[in-house]
Amino acid sequence: MINATIDTKKLAYSVKYWSKEFGETNEVALAKLSAEVCRALAAKSQPYGTGMKARNKIVAAIAKDVRKSVRTVDNDYFNKLLSRERRSVKWRGQWVQIPVDRLILHPSRLDSHVESLRKSTNGKVDGRQITKGNLLVAPEDVVRQVIEARAEKAGIAKGAWILAGRELTEMARRGPATAAAMKRQGIGPRYMGWAQKAARESGTRGFATMIKNLWSPKMDIKNKARHSGKPRILGSKQVKQAITNGFRKMIRNYEQAFHAMDKRNHSK
Repeated sequence: MINATIDTKKLAYSVKYWSKEFGETNEVALAKLSAEVCRALAAKSQPYGTGMKARNKIVAAIAKDVRKSVRTVDNDYFNKLLSRERRSVKWRGQWVQIPVDRLILHPSRLDSHVESLRKSTNGKVDGRQITKGNLLVAPEDVVRQVIEARAEKAGIAKGAWILAGRELTEMARRGPATAAAMKRQGIGPRYMGWAQKAARESGTRGFATMIKNLWSPKMDIKNKARHSGKPRILGSKQVKQAITNGFRKMIRNYEQAFHAMDKRNHSK
């Protein structure tokens, strides 16, 4: 849920003025504004951005965390550990004896192990929890399978904001008829498709609920992604910036729609 104290009176006045010019209700204007705020929240969530560059950064962080969780060895050496032809691995500059029960054979076990090491404060794997007494060893192919599976979920927090924004866009389009140019604005099904897919397939959603009031409706926006509320992912400063950016984007949308209408009227 977004909770931010920010002076947006001047920006709010501009949005209210333009929404009236287009014959929109307060509720429609609020839904459109909230959709733009969701777009900005997705962009502000770490790592910054909405394109594939942002996704690649997330995937790189996922791979780093998985590899930090275990000692990875090539498949041949792992087989020697299984057969007890070899009994130790080099780790942090020393040889560590590894019993068979600390050899990871299945991706599901490694995936659970990675989750157990993630810190509640920032979601990153805490390597300090690993000692030579609990070190696990996994073959390269199992590590890659886990990285690939986790990479499919890259961008869940961003995607949940976008799904909430899409819901708000549809809410606005069901409102009183506005100019065609305004109807086309909002968040479409292809915007940040990679993040939408990650959130949808993981069952993680963002939700928007309008608290209806004839003169002053309010919007409650929530992101169900596990780490979306962590300061490392989205701090209060970034939330405030996203709200401001949402207002500014809405004003630009109205101005562009107005100029498009004015241009068509003069061309007749």
